[in-house]
Amino acid sequence: MVRTFLMTMLLMFFSLSLQAANDEDINADLTKLNIVDSSMSYSEPDGKRVVTVLGTLKNTNPFPVDELIIEARFFDSQKKLVDVITQPLYQVIVPISKEVGFRLKGSADKLKESYDSYNVQVVYAEQHFVNQPNKRKGVWTELLISFLPLLLLILVYVFYMRKCMGKSSPQMKILPLMERQIDILEQTRVIASQNVAMMERIAIAAEKVSSEKN
Repeated sequence: MVRTFLMTMLLMFFSLSLQAANDEDINADLTKLNIVDSSMSYSEPDGKRVVTVLGTLKNTNPFPVDELIIEARFFDSQKKLVDVITQPLYQVIVPISKEVGFRLKGSADKLKESYDSYNVQVVYAEQHFVNQPNKRKGVWTELLISFLPLLLLILVYVFYMRKCMGKSSPQMKILPLMERQIDILEQTRVIASQNVAMMERIAIAAEKVSSEKN
């Protein structure tokens, strides 16, 4: 039992480690994704306040990156955060040691005077694989890795339940003893009922004899 439990724990640890390693392999180093140039503009087309950030991103990772998410934070003259724009860059691939341009555009919550300064950074990126089917190991493989600990727990639970319900289990050995005890109790109840009936008949007979003498 102890050996089975330890094996289950080791398999769970291995599956979690494998999943963590897989996640680490696809995540890019954000410190090597640098915003080398950017500019901000504020406009009000059709009465709608819009803030736009144009910039250039350079990738110094040893591999291409994609699945980028870029965040722009805007501050007032007191360096207080007044607005944020976070947008993904769909279908944008940044090659190794190359630069790509990007644009962030969103509605402005404040007046133009509130947008005194800004800061742009990459908050997420993944390693780009040329062969996209190999980027991830497939839906079924990911599901298997994710649910492997749960499946192992279910299998261990079923194993112990079947072992406990087997013929050689202590629970099954106790059942015949309990059945015999129930039979003994039932026989005792029947005998007690018979004794009560006999006592009632004796009492009735005694009453008849007493009434005849009187």
